[in-house]
Amino acid sequence: MGYFEQLAQKRWTKEGNDRPVPQSGIARYGFLLATYFGKLVSANLLFVVFSLPVFTLPAALTALNRVCVKLVREGNCLLWQEFWDEFRASLGASLLLGLPYAALLTVSYYLLSLGISNAENAFGVLFFALGACALLFCAAFGSWAFVLKAMLALPNRDIQKNARILSVLEIRRTLAVLGTEALAAFLMLALFPYSLALWAFLIPALGQFTIVSLMNSRIQERVVAPYEAKQEE
Repeated sequence: MGYFEQLAQKRWTKEGNDRPVPQSGIARYGFLLATYFGKLVSANLLFVVFSLPVFTLPAALTALNRVCVKLVREGNCLLWQEFWDEFRASLGASLLLGLPYAALLTVSYYLLSLGISNAENAFGVLFFALGACALLFCAAFGSWAFVLKAMLALPNRDIQKNARILSVLEIRRTLAVLGTEALAAFLMLALFPYSLALWAFLIPALGQFTIVSLMNSRIQERVVAPYEAKQEE
């Protein structure tokens, strides 16, 4: 057991302290973040390394989400085993899952570029608005989809369907997710080039941990629980 694991174990068991581990809400989020901060840094480094070939980025994101899901739902995980098993198992499926979002992101970039280059006329405003909408749809649907992919063994078509439904039904959570991603993007731009080090060591893992924490209970209530009830029947 490494140093970070020993530190996390001591905090989890609260040696000499009889206070229970928080079970939900911001208290549990803060507790898990403080307890497993070192594990998130390690997961972030794995994500960066496994994303380098670019085409493996969707699988690396799914694997990172899998680690975050295990931490949020179970309070612990075997980092390398969870990351590697999920990455290997979802390499092809995650790539196919990510293709529509990559296309939408490309369209968004193109429209935003047209909007900026034509800022002096009405077409510029139209292009910019369409590009911003495409970016929002990509971020909202894609965020739900890749968390669902890490959490549930479902075909991509069902993942996409559930992602679209949840992003609308859970609009407040969706807005919170978009806010989290916007804050990460702002920090990257505001602190550049120093933010590159933050990105390499922390920002993706911290962002996904926050997003999974926001989504977990809603996915459990709206997708997992009904499915389990149906299976029992």
